[in-house]
Amino acid sequence: MIEMKHVNINFGDQVIFNDAHFKTCPGRITGIIGKSGCGKTTFLKSLLYQYKDNLLYVDNIAINNSNKEDYLLNKVSYIDQFGTFFDNMKVYEHFEFINHLQESQYDQTKMNNMLHLVGLDLIDPSCYPSSLSIGQRKRFLIALSMYKDASIIIIDEPTASLDQENKEIVLQLLEKLKSENKYIIITTHDEYLINHLDITYRIENRILVCDQNIDEINQTTQLKKSDINSYHKYFFYKNKRQWFQFILVLLLGSIMTISISTNVSDSLLQENKLSSGIKQANKAELYTGKMNDSYIANGVDSYYIGDAEVNLDISTEELNRIKSIKHVKSVYPFDVFDTINQMEDVSKGTVYYQGSKTQFDYFQEGSPMVVPYYSFQNIKVDGKELKGNAISQSLARKLGIDEKEKNFKISIDVYVPVQQYTYQCEIDDSKTLGTLSQVLTKKVNLEIEINHIISTDDYYNEFLSAGYVVLMNDKSFYTILNQYNNQTPDSLLDSKEYNAAITPYQSKNYVVEVDRIKNLKSVEKEISQISNNFITYDQYNSVTDMVDVYKEERKGRYIFMAVVILIAIFLYVLVQMNALDDRKNEIKLLKVYGLKNQTICSLMNDNMIVQSILSLLLSIPGFFIARKIGFFVINRQSMTMSLLLFMIIQIGVTLVICFLYICYSQWFVKKVDL
Repeated sequence: MIEMKHVNINFGDQVIFNDAHFKTCPGRITGIIGKSGCGKTTFLKSLLYQYKDNLLYVDNIAINNSNKEDYLLNKVSYIDQFGTFFDNMKVYEHFEFINHLQESQYDQTKMNNMLHLVGLDLIDPSCYPSSLSIGQRKRFLIALSMYKDASIIIIDEPTASLDQENKEIVLQLLEKLKSENKYIIITTHDEYLINHLDITYRIENRILVCDQNIDEINQTTQLKKSDINSYHKYFFYKNKRQWFQFILVLLLGSIMTISISTNVSDSLLQENKLSSGIKQANKAELYTGKMNDSYIANGVDSYYIGDAEVNLDISTEELNRIKSIKHVKSVYPFDVFDTINQMEDVSKGTVYYQGSKTQFDYFQEGSPMVVPYYSFQNIKVDGKELKGNAISQSLARKLGIDEKEKNFKISIDVYVPVQQYTYQCEIDDSKTLGTLSQVLTKKVNLEIEINHIISTDDYYNEFLSAGYVVLMNDKSFYTILNQYNNQTPDSLLDSKEYNAAITPYQSKNYVVEVDRIKNLKSVEKEISQISNNFITYDQYNSVTDMVDVYKEERKGRYIFMAVVILIAIFLYVLVQMNALDDRKNEIKLLKVYGLKNQTICSLMNDNMIVQSILSLLLSIPGFFIARKIGFFVINRQSMTMSLLLFMIIQIGVTLVICFLYICYSQWFVKKVDL
C-alpha cells in the first residue's frame, strides 16, 4: 500500500494542494486526472519525496531522509511526460549505469529481453536515445524500469504526443506491469487511457478525490540506508556535443590559465631581475670616450666597445677638465685585451687550460676578453674583497673548470694595443670628411694565474654578464699594456696608404669614479659639455633606463594580453555555464535515481578535475612556446626558476578556477528541481 497523508504543497502564495490524501495498492493502474495546470505533475513529484513536509508511506514504511535514496534507487521508476533520458549515455549505458548504482552485474541478455518485450529488439543499443522516436523513447524508458525491477512505476502522461498504435503498445506494457503486481501510477487526460484505469483520482479544489474504495493491503518492503558514492566511469558518458564542450572548455581554460601564469610570472621575474640589476649596478662609476662627431650624428652612441676607428684620443687638457668636475673623485684609463682582431679579420680566439685547448668563434658565441678592475669598485667574492685575477662563470663552464676551483692557471692569446695613427677620410656617400684613429695590435700569449671564479651576483658588469671575461687587477693590466707599448705591431694595415704618422698607443677610454650614484647624471652632463664628441655611459643609469624601457614595452603587451585573457575568461565562463546548463535534465534524472546533491556535484566536477590536470600538463609545452615567442627573455639564463614560478602560479590559478566552479556547480545542482 502506498499512502500519502496531509499533502500540502505551496509555491509562494499559490496553494496547489491543501491537506489532500492519497492511497493506492499494487496490481492496479492508478490514474491522476484533471485540467491542465491543476497539479498532476506536482503530485507525482511528491511521490518522489520531493516535498518533505508531506507524509509518504510505502507498505507501512515511512519515507524520510535516511531511506529516501534507497527508495528512489531500488523501488521507484519515474518517467516524465517528455520521456527524458541521459543525453550523455547510449541506450546500453543506461542499463549499465543502473547496475552500477545497484551494485549488481550488467546483464546484456536481460537488457535485450526487456527491449524485446517493449518491441525495440531491432534498435542498436549503442545508439543514443535521441535518435529514437518519441514513442520508442517512452518504450525504452519502460524497458529500463522493467530492467531496474522497480516495484513502483510512475509515468507522467504516458501517451502524450503518441499515435493510436503507440498508445495501444504503451497500454499493453502497463497491463503487463500490472500483471506483475507493480504499483502503476500515471497522470493522463487521454480518454483512451482513462477508460482502462483501475483507480481514478480527480484533482478538485486543491484536493484529491477518489470514488473507489481501496482495500488495505499489507506487504513487506525493506528499505535500508543507501550510500551511493561517486562513479568515476560516469566521466566517459558523453555524447558528441558534450565531448566538444569538454575539449572547448579545456582549450579555453588552458589559454586563459597559461596566459595569466605567463604574464604574472614573467612580470615578477622581470621586476626581480631588473631590481637585482639595479642593486648590482649600484656603483658610482661611469665610462667615457671620444668619438668622431660624424659617427655620433649617424646614431652611433656606444663608448669603448666600438670600432677602433671611431675612438679618438682624449687630450691632456680634456682629461684634466674631467678630473676637475665636481663629484669626480678619480679618473682611470680603461682598455681591453681582446682575443679577436676585426681589422685583420681574426674572429677566433684560443684559451689553454691544463694542456687542453678551447677555441671560441666570435660570430657564433662571442670570445673571451681581458679587462681591468679597480680597487674603488670594491668587488667581493664570497663576501671578501677580490684579490688577484678572476674569470667569469660562463668562461669557467666553457673551459670545463669546476666553479669552486681556485688558484689555477690559464693561457690565452690576446691582441694588445701597441701603436696608433690618425687620418682623414670620407665617412659615407655624402663625402663627409672625418678624423679616424686606427689602433695597431700585437698578438701576445698571456699566462695568467686565476684566483677566483666570479659571477654577476658578485660583480655586476656588462662585460661579465655578456660572456667570457678575465678580470685583471688594473696595475697588472697596465703593466702588461706598458710592456708592449710602441713595440712593432703584427701588421701596419693601411697606414702607408694614408701616409699617417705612427705614434705609441694612448688609452682612448676612461672610467670615472664619482662620489655618489645620484651625481652620475650631473657628471655625465658636464662631460658632454666639454666636447660634443664625448660619449658617456654608466651601468646604474643604463639599468634604470632599461627598466623604464621594459615597463613601457610591457605596457602595450599587457594591455593586449589583458584583453586576450578577459575574452578567454568570458568565453570560458560562458561555455562552462552553458555546458552545465545542458546537463540540467541529466541532474534531474540523477536525483530521481536517488543520488544525493553531493554525489551529483562530484560527478559534475569530474570534468573540471580532468580538465585541470590536462591543462597543467599542457602548461609545460605552453611555457616553452611562450618562452620562444619572447616571454622570459630577461630571465632566460634561469629557466628552472622561470618554469618553477610559472608552474606555481599555474597551479594556483587552476585551483582558484576549480574552487569557483565547484561552488557554482553546488549551487546549480541544488537549484535544479525535479
